[in-house]
Amino acid sequence: MAPDTRPDASRPGARQASGAGPGARRPGPAATGFVLPDDVAAAAGLYAEPSDPGTKSPEDEGPESSVRFYRPLVYRLPGEPGPTGAVDLLLCFPYDLAPLTGGRAYGDARVGIDFGDSGAQALAVQPAPGSVQPDGTRVAVFGRGHHRLRWEFRPPSAGLRPDGHWCQVLLRLPPGRSGVYCHLSCHVVVRRTLLGRVVGSKAGTRGNFGLRVNVEDAWAARLPLPGLPYPMAAPDGPAPRVRGPEGGHEEGAAGDAPWLRRLFFALDVERYSRRHNTHMARVQRDLWRTARAACAHASVDWHACGRQVSGDGYLLVLPTGISEPAAVAGLLQGVTLAVHAVNTDPERPAGIGPTRMRASLHQGLTCEGASGFLGTAVVELFRVLDAGPLRAALRESAHADLAVAWSDSLYRDLVPHAYPGLDERAFRQVQVDLPEKGFTAGAWIELRARPLGGERPAPAGTEAPDAGNGAPNPH
Repeated sequence: MAPDTRPDASRPGARQASGAGPGARRPGPAATGFVLPDDVAAAAGLYAEPSDPGTKSPEDEGPESSVRFYRPLVYRLPGEPGPTGAVDLLLCFPYDLAPLTGGRAYGDARVGIDFGDSGAQALAVQPAPGSVQPDGTRVAVFGRGHHRLRWEFRPPSAGLRPDGHWCQVLLRLPPGRSGVYCHLSCHVVVRRTLLGRVVGSKAGTRGNFGLRVNVEDAWAARLPLPGLPYPMAAPDGPAPRVRGPEGGHEEGAAGDAPWLRRLFFALDVERYSRRHNTHMARVQRDLWRTARAACAHASVDWHACGRQVSGDGYLLVLPTGISEPAAVAGLLQGVTLAVHAVNTDPERPAGIGPTRMRASLHQGLTCEGASGFLGTAVVELFRVLDAGPLRAALRESAHADLAVAWSDSLYRDLVPHAYPGLDERAFRQVQVDLPEKGFTAGAWIELRARPLGGERPAPAGTEAPDAGNGAPNPH
């Protein structure tokens, strides 16, 4: 995505924290100065608008407030192959209004997304027209079926909260489009009390304000997608297949596609579904930023990875030709540092609680199907990620930010050989049994914790709490 405007500064996210506790490894000095990718896609001031449409506001007046649109989450939906097919994208636009001071509050708000002359068509939108949000805000939406959308939010007397907003669009692009430019706008009513009466003044964005969404940035996904703050139904009619590892596309049916050995890395957020919609929007941003930061930290090419959404988590299919020990160690350290950074972000909303994550690692054959990556190895990866031993390991540790489950085969290939960043003393072996699915497998669990300044990594795997069927690593 290529934003028109960006903030002037990026902020480091790695404050020092204390007390990692037993059972969790810490990153070392690399934690100092760790910077998350900036996910502000476009930002603009909200300037006072005259009550009389025939008059102009003074150009030298500063903004009443501001709005920030964050990088949209982009999902590409499956469909039929072929160059003549349309492309269906699910676009999720998180945005925040700046907090107001001096007794002011937001009244009505209007958000516009215009896809210009791209030929794009909005098949579905959320929040839906006529819906009422949990705080009592009523929603009206205009433009479904066209390229220009407008949401209108009418809050109760308490006003509109400034943060945690989210708009979703199911967009159909015509054949041959590699992306679409989104023209954004935001207009609000600012309420204030004067002489005992509540009065409102209008403010809004000015000029060209927007960002570009590229199809190649999309994650493979299928609807319904459980991780979204709002449910979204599948569109009528197919769209082409999703992007695969290293930019490849399936050439025919799954049986004709090449089956290649890959390294898989899956990432999921603890207790995601228990959060309300406003916090889900923020945690989805946390997950995207964490995955991008981990790849950058490990020198893994983000665009060369196969990417797929599964529920409220992500799957990365790593490219060939990489050093697997270095990539895996870098990814795990990068996730740990990134989770600490998002949790210590000074702009993190109050009451959202800490973000903690589970990860699983496996290897095996896969090919790219019409709706994602196929193969028993991918199925096994997610069964271990979602199984009781890994969930319990994270739940029972008060200090870990990340719990990782390694498949037995990958553990034996990498961990016992003393590669940098991998210490077998931090692991313990567990058995994953899912009799209802006819599945049983061995796995190795390690816990990773937030960093302390200048501290060396310390193995503590044998002190981790038991997570059911677990046994300490005997090595």
